[in-house]
Amino acid sequence: MIRLVVIGHGTFASGLVSAIELIFGSRSYIEVVEFQDGETKRELDTKVDLALKCSSEGERIIALCDVLQGSPFQSIAVQALSRKDMRVVFGVNLPMLIECVSMIEAGESDADVLIERMLLTGRDQIGEFEPRLSSSYQDDDWS
Repeated sequence: MIRLVVIGHGTFASGLVSAIELIFGSRSYIEVVEFQDGETKRELDTKVDLALKCSSEGERIIALCDVLQGSPFQSIAVQALSRKDMRVVFGVNLPMLIECVSMIEAGESDADVLIERMLLTGRDQIGEFEPRLSSSYQDDDWS
């Protein structure tokens, strides 16, 4: 089994999970940790501890963090240093989380496979839209 811990600054984590819930419905294997304005690092560490205590024996934990080197990353990475059942991915975006949840729902439970696919998806889903003007373009093509 896999448990996801989505962590980030402000409401980043709950925003990602809110989008996941719109697509898949609520998922009991996803925990959210938010580092709110005015909170101390010690308060964040306590939230991380509580989120990790929700994991069951034998579960693999994948922590999905907003940015490398921020307080949320530091808090979760320190925990990962002492745990063999935990991996940390930073720079998470919505397509990565959609890919991960889709694969878990399809039965995938190998953390290595999930992380590899998330990283590929994250990279593939970053780009710039370059509109091409065409005489065949219609406003209602986007409806």
